[in-house]
Amino acid sequence: MVVDDEAMVRRFVRYVVNKHLPELEIIGEAANGVEAVQKALEYKPDIFLTDIRMPKMDGLDAARRVIEVLPHTQVVFLTAYEEFDYAKEALNLKAEEYLVKPIRPQNLIEVLQRCISKVQQQGLYATMLVTINSLFAESQGYLRAHFAEELLQGNIDSKRQYFRMASLAGYETIPDLIAVVEIDDDIGDGNPLSCVAEIKTIIEDQQLSNDEKLFVYHQKPGTFVCFLKIRASSEEAAVAMAKMWASKIQTHIKAKTGMSVTIGIGSWVQELTSVPMSY
Repeated sequence: MVVDDEAMVRRFVRYVVNKHLPELEIIGEAANGVEAVQKALEYKPDIFLTDIRMPKMDGLDAARRVIEVLPHTQVVFLTAYEEFDYAKEALNLKAEEYLVKPIRPQNLIEVLQRCISKVQQQGLYATMLVTINSLFAESQGYLRAHFAEELLQGNIDSKRQYFRMASLAGYETIPDLIAVVEIDDDIGDGNPLSCVAEIKTIIEDQQLSNDEKLFVYHQKPGTFVCFLKIRASSEEAAVAMAKMWASKIQTHIKAKTGMSVTIGIGSWVQELTSVPMSY
């Protein structure tokens, strides 16, 4: 997008772009800062090329407002020699470049080529980020299963190791009691597989408290290992609270799916290395 109160400058920029930079398209022009902001927010340009001294609103204010809404837009300022103080303020706005009038075609080409390169790098980074997030989402099920099995088998013996693995699994609370929920009915024998997913959701929703996230590991068909954080003062109190929690889950599952479950309550543990004993 080209912003300048002189039509001759706008025509010059359009001529250079059309002749030497076919990968660029000028999607809009403006003759003052107010018009520039309105059009930029509508067209969302990758590059915002603007004069500094203009009527109604100068290029600095216009660029500032555009950047607030479109932080990835590359800003290039046009300035005259006697306006170098403005140019310094432009640099404070993190402008990508500034060009001194009268503009030489080669200088304009070089500046816009650098902007094109930065825009392309941003696009590549965004694509890579989406890919990485997608791969992480796909692998999180494996990470959760690996973390759960390592903990249950006693292969995690330090808090540093625990939190490193737990953060990847999306669970960072150290449990103090393990419970195992097993479906009594045969899965697939008149009971749809969708019931298994529904049961897992029911268990996850039945948290012991609002500030404690419940981690449920679907270990095998019909079996769910639950990592509980009871925060009780004694084993007797911890087991009693876990039994109340288990009773509510049995009731909810029966009411919503018609299926029955058996729930095993482990021992209360106060050390990370004792979690396998509870299991």
